[in-house]
Amino acid sequence: MSGLVYKNVFSLSCVLLLTACSSTAVVRPPEYKTPLIHADEQYKYAALNWTETAGLKGATVAWWNIYQDPVLSQLLQQLNAENLNLKQAEARYRQANALLEQQKASRSVSLSLEGAAKRNGVKHTSPNSQFSTGVQASWIPDVWGRVAKAIEGQQANLEAVQADLAAVKLNQQLLATEAYWNIRVLDAQLDVLQQTQKSYVRSVQILKNQYTAGMIARADVIQAETQLKQVQIQQIETQRERNLQENVLAVLQGKSVVQFQLVKRQQGLSIPTVPAQLPSRLLMQRPDVIRAERELASTHAQLGLAQTAWLPDINIGLNASLNSQVLGQLFQAPCIFMVYWIRSGFGYF
Repeated sequence: MSGLVYKNVFSLSCVLLLTACSSTAVVRPPEYKTPLIHADEQYKYAALNWTETAGLKGATVAWWNIYQDPVLSQLLQQLNAENLNLKQAEARYRQANALLEQQKASRSVSLSLEGAAKRNGVKHTSPNSQFSTGVQASWIPDVWGRVAKAIEGQQANLEAVQADLAAVKLNQQLLATEAYWNIRVLDAQLDVLQQTQKSYVRSVQILKNQYTAGMIARADVIQAETQLKQVQIQQIETQRERNLQENVLAVLQGKSVVQFQLVKRQQGLSIPTVPAQLPSRLLMQRPDVIRAERELASTHAQLGLAQTAWLPDINIGLNASLNSQVLGQLFQAPCIFMVYWIRSGFGYF
């Protein structure tokens, strides 16, 4: 009777396994394809002496060199090395890379080694020692493509995190560049206000002399003094705004605001020439666009992985062990126990 039950269970397992194999082609989703963005080869305003930029990689090019400003270049290089938000994004990239390596390791054979020592006995008898060691190897073949889908999804996730890292780096660089040029503009405004103040001080003194001589009314002197006070207030507000921008630049550099100071530069500002028209295909090089596409690819791979969750797991393993009553003769033991197995199981949710 029991033999008949075992035969029925074995037959049912074979039927379920064959059914799962025949259903694999149904549950697997189609291969992921990158969405196509249609862009015309010919630029609409090509007649305006426009030249298309070729091979531009915005995330890798030192774009700040177009300003030809060594101070700005040094600040951005320092930012790339010390910015805290950038370090956080780099840590997320290393984490995603480690998760990818973990997924790749699941394709390999898993090995485990264990050892044990026992000593027991009863009263008036010599104790009995028992030493044993064993090694176990197991491997899960990727029959249904689960591991491949998991690796594909994690690879896409790694590329999405890499694009996010490029976006964070570009964002921090732009914030630092904006703060730097704001400081330079405020320095120029402070120079103008300083010259205006000197001119107003001379005007007030001249008007006071004329008032003393009885040539003008007191109202003219008061008006000139009011204008001088307004210029001085503008100087204070402009200097305060410069200090705030300098603090922003210090934080982006990963430094304390007390330790950072941007020295005023006397030479004039150099404004680079920026083309008025840029091709729409450059949008595909934006880090946020790349990240969105890679996240879509990762989600597609996770969908394929989820659709194979009901298929059985197949585990192939080998277990070997040695036993001896003497530790020195453990690896010389004549008896080696070896067990191998092939397991298949279903999971339901």
